[in-house]
Amino acid sequence: MHAVEIVHLIHGHGIKADGCLSFSDECVPLAALINETLGTKGPSFKAMMTANSKSITQNVLSMRGADLSQWPRTDMYSTKAIHLTTEMDCDKLPDGFRFPAMLKLDNGAGSTGACVIENKVDIK
Repeated sequence: MHAVEIVHLIHGHGIKADGCLSFSDECVPLAALINETLGTKGPSFKAMMTANSKSITQNVLSMRGADLSQWPRTDMYSTKAIHLTTEMDCDKLPDGFRFPAMLKLDNGAGSTGACVIENKVDIK
């Protein structure tokens, strides 16, 4: 909805835009949607939402296992992320889940809101 409104404003002012970019992590998906709406070049909204999600990115890195000389073995340096959306998800942790663990927001810059959790009570 915001992307469509922004494009309407651009066209309403007679501006011919060559594209849209953002320097803020929170706005990158919106910039991608604006590019798609304008029909300009740039990364897709789907790609930006994937890149913006720490858990999806982490899980992609943890699955990478084949040896290619130009691509390092990322699975050796990353662990699988578990995406929690509700408090009830905390009761469905996979077998073998070990503490301590790191709890982080799924998107956003830096380590805002990150904390070490020692047990299931800490997660909730």
